Amino acid sequence: MLTKGNALLKTVVVITGASSGVGKDAAIELSKNENYHIVLVARNAEKLNETKQEIEKHNGNAYNFATDISIESGVKDLAEYIEKTFGKLNVLINNAGMGIFKPIVDLELDEWNLMHDTMVVGTFLCCKYLIPLILKSNHEEKRQIIINSSFWGQYGRTPLCASYIAAKFAQRGFSLSLREELRHQNIKVICLMPGSIDTPFFSEGGWVHDPNRILNSKEIAKMLNDLVKYNSNFVIEEIVVQAINPD
Repeated sequence: MLTKGNALLKTVVVITGASSGVGKDAAIELSKNENYHIVLVARNAEKLNETKQEIEKHNGNAYNFATDISIESGVKDLAEYIEKTFGKLNVLINNAGMGIFKPIVDLELDEWNLMHDTMVVGTFLCCKYLIPLILKSNHEEKRQIIINSSFWGQYGRTPLCASYIAAKFAQRGFSLSLREELRHQNIKVICLMPGSIDTPFFSEGGWVHDPNRILNSKEIAKMLNDLVKYNSNFVIEEIVVQAINPD
């Protein structure tokens, strides 16, 4: 475990999906605060290392943990690593996500499962095994869970996105119940629901979009940073963010 002056007095933040897009930009943005330890989580170890190197160039504190959050043993290992290294957790940002956009009759079961395993099962497993570490933090410290759902988790009326939208509705529903479950333990649960963001997510998933009419991932990263920094006796339960003239 890191020494008292290093870890125990600092804010420990876990970000899933930290190898690219919003997760990577959020990790870099949050790491500008010297009082944060950022734990980067994703499947791709090489890309995670790129994020870590970018953070360390600016003297930030970053730690890599490559794992698949849809696999229970991997999340158990992550929880064990955090407990041994820091002894606690303050903030969990459930950001990992993916989308495959095609007519439902063309969507394969493996593709459906891949999306739901990443966003629904992964969110569940991270909360199940990391909430006990949040409870190990001092009651006066930050205690937050942020679930990066989607505008489509509220709106939903978009073709070619049925499986993705179902997963995002599930994340939002999960956050609604979890928030009530954890209030009395001083843990804030925030559901972020952004519209389309200009990241590799969309181009890789096959969604055609105008990058000039959707959100920028660095803007969302700054919003996440503000949410983590914000410290008060109330919780912002849900945030819906759209571009001014969305595509």
